[in-house]
Order: sequence, then C-alpha cells, then structure tokens
Amino acid sequence: MAKTNKELAVEVAIAYIESSSNLKYPNGSSRNLIKLQSVINIIKEVHQTLESLDKD
Repeated sequence: MAKTNKELAVEVAIAYIESSSNLKYPNGSSRNLIKLQSVINIIKEVHQTLESLDKD
C-alpha cells in the first residue's frame, strides 16, 4: 500500500531529527535539540512540496 504525503512528510522529519542528533562538531560537542516549531515547519513544508509535485 502506498504511503500518503502526510506519512512521507513525517518520515522526512524523523530522518532529519535522527541525522541532526548524530552530528558532532570537531570539538566533540553535539547540536542543541531541535525545537518543536522546526519539526512542525519541516512536516508542513515537505507535505506542501509533495502535494505540489502530485499536481504536476
């Protein structure tokens, strides 16, 4: 069964969170946690992009 654009957008956001949490600076420190609003924006923007691609 094909995934919906909403499901795909959430998967992209999860991948972004996982990848950014694994980033380390050269001095060994890591990035700050991602803010909730950033996650919401990622989901919205990816969903909008997928929706516009489907229309083409």
